[in-house]
Amino acid sequence: MPQATQFLTVDLRGATGLTFHFDHGKVYEISTHTRAAPYAKRAAVQQQSGRRVAERTVWVHLPITKGEEILGVALRMTRAANHNELSFRMKLAGDISLGPDYSGNYEDVSISQPNPELLIYNTLSVGPATLFGTYPWHSSTSEPETNEFRIDDSNINSSSCSKPFPPPEGGSFSASPIHHAIFSSAPLDNVTRLQVLGETESEPSSSGIICHAILLDYANGARRALGNCRLGVDSVVRTYLHPARICYRAFTQTTATATTVARGGGTAGLHRVAVRWVIQVEGGSEGAGSAHEHRSYGGWDAEDEDEDDEQHDHQGGDDKWVCSNMQGNTMKMWFSAEQSIMSIVPGASPQPV
Repeated sequence: MPQATQFLTVDLRGATGLTFHFDHGKVYEISTHTRAAPYAKRAAVQQQSGRRVAERTVWVHLPITKGEEILGVALRMTRAANHNELSFRMKLAGDISLGPDYSGNYEDVSISQPNPELLIYNTLSVGPATLFGTYPWHSSTSEPETNEFRIDDSNINSSSCSKPFPPPEGGSFSASPIHHAIFSSAPLDNVTRLQVLGETESEPSSSGIICHAILLDYANGARRALGNCRLGVDSVVRTYLHPARICYRAFTQTTATATTVARGGGTAGLHRVAVRWVIQVEGGSEGAGSAHEHRSYGGWDAEDEDEDDEQHDHQGGDDKWVCSNMQGNTMKMWFSAEQSIMSIVPGASPQPV
């Protein structure tokens, strides 16, 4: 029996961001953020319900700041046709890909012209979205414009998308040990504010933050999001202005998922082991205070240390910290709802500036 399908529209006019809800590499829902409703509409329900589907869903956020514009949208077609990857060309933030990252052959199919008003996708009674498009589509002919939903079957070739989207950049992690990993990346140049979503470590001796997602604001007004960004569910636990250095280390969480009856009448627990990342940000001021109000984190004070000196201490000296300056580098994250892989690599994207 064929499944019932329904087309939904996402109003991009006045949107301050979009959240794409992924499960096993496929989009099931798209939520709109506005000034009046800054969080995804499912956030409060999911926070209270504790349903397994909520725990499994990955939230991929696309910020749309004041002055930002969507110049183009493309659907990346790969041999893994059962996965969704959308690419957005933004006026301020540059090119952003949302979804799994794959190497190999692919084709970017344009589904948008500059400044679309609506993003359109379908939903099935059981299953993920399979069709995506935008409205309006300004025809190059003199024919009157209609409300017909269409997908262009050519590569991006409009004046605002004259160059192709960048190829997949997941590198060796394209075959990630994280099952159905989502990939995100962002340059660390010209960051004016860094916000960390997550939780503080339970150990009193540690000043690190268990990171679920990161929001980056840039000097040109752009914003980028990294990780499982569940705005309205996970709290912003720390905000840094004009950060200079970021340090991170792996953190393993073990949680009990179920209790089973073992042989002999005893019980045995089933546990899930997940890897997340503890980060410390250094070299700027915290919160909304003055840029001169430097504070010390992890035993290192930005005002007393040369920025080029990589030797500095962290509380918990046995931990394997990886430290990197912000300027000239790019952060990459592969993540699921339960764990993530974080890496900072040399070389910065040319955008934002």
